[in-house]
Amino acid sequence: MVTYGLLGSYLAQSLLGDYDPVEHGTSCDYLRHIQFAPSTCQSDELLANIAELHRSRRGLSPASAELEYLTNASRLAMYGVDLHPVMVIIKVVVVVVVVVVVVVVVGAAAAAAVVVVIEGSNSTTSSHTRRFIRRIILKVVIFCVMTVVIFDLMLHKISQL
Repeated sequence: MVTYGLLGSYLAQSLLGDYDPVEHGTSCDYLRHIQFAPSTCQSDELLANIAELHRSRRGLSPASAELEYLTNASRLAMYGVDLHPVMVIIKVVVVVVVVVVVVVVVGAAAAAAVVVVIEGSNSTTSSHTRRFIRRIILKVVIFCVMTVVIFDLMLHKISQL
């Protein structure tokens, strides 16, 4: 609130000029038409603080008030930070998940090829190995389906934000 008050007083000085009790009155009502802060933060207490600081800015030209405003604003932690939505990151995650699913499916296809090769060899080994590889393929397919379902739910939730 202190920062809003300080910056607001410079803004009032720049827009309204020197404080004049005859023109502006003794209350802070003359500042109500100017939005100094988000509506959730702009209170009567803030306006009173701005009015008090505005009175102390007598003699400061509008250009000097704007320069002081910018000087103080540039020292704020988030000054110059431009926040962007994260949709680009989501697109990268989509590509990574698709690549992982493709790699897993290709791995399952390679395992199936191994089963075909093993089937042609020793019949006692091939039945045990065949069951083992089929279980692996089934797990890979389940993994792919679950990944797609979970990822679809995640995208649906993010799109609602």
